Amino acid sequence: LDGSGVPGGNAVLRFGNGGTLEGTGQSFETGGRQNAIEFANGTYTIKSGSTFSGTDRHFQMVSANLATESAVQIDTLALNGPSTLSVAAGTLSVSGLELAGNTISGGTGTQARLQLRSGGTANVTAPSTIPIPYDNDGTTVVAADLNLSGGGAHTGAFQVASGAQLSFAGTHTLSGANPALGGSGIFQVGINSSLGISAPGALTVSPRLNNSGLFVVAGGQVSLNGGSSNAPGSLIGVAPGAELQFSTGTHNFGNSSFIRDTNF
Repeated sequence: LDGSGVPGGNAVLRFGNGGTLEGTGQSFETGGRQNAIEFANGTYTIKSGSTFSGTDRHFQMVSANLATESAVQIDTLALNGPSTLSVAAGTLSVSGLELAGNTISGGTGTQARLQLRSGGTANVTAPSTIPIPYDNDGTTVVAADLNLSGGGAHTGAFQVASGAQLSFAGTHTLSGANPALGGSGIFQVGINSSLGISAPGALTVSPRLNNSGLFVVAGGQVSLNGGSSNAPGSLIGVAPGAELQFSTGTHNFGNSSFIRDTNF
């Protein structure tokens, strides 16, 4: 799909009645300037091995249902209107994602995951939930509440805007060469949930921490610069050799909240 011959350089290929992309060796590719492939008003199944790629690419859903199988890669996926995304099994890998309060689900009893690839960006513009494991290896920009309720292994950056909340539920880790947790919003560790941070050096965490579960500094030096609220029964763990600093902001601790090393 190439919009070079289209006035304004924009071309849209729209599918409106559902369909199936059969799998390995099958692909959609866009090229040119600001072109799009749009799935609208139907149910679409993307088989294992399918790829979506291109230059200035944009793959979008409008009031559509998209179900993927394992080993599917999509460059940039935008969910618009009452669209739903279902990852049936395996990993759906994207380099760009736009969420606006859409429904995401995973296959029952499978190892379904959603991955944002390194160098990619995910934008959350309306309250959204990702109930399957989400691996953020790029940059996730949280401009509206985002609930990561399926756990995840993250090596990238989270930016949480003022007025927004990023919620970690399940088991999460943030590590790698350049982990980041920035912005002036709130990040929450839920009940019976954990977030472990391992920084290669010094890491400043600027959003405010609301901790109802287990927050762990597994390596490096982590500074909480946005303050914290630690609910009764919550726990902060610091691994041997790691360091946690309570820097600027107000830090509150409820009854029976604990700070201790991780050798417990």
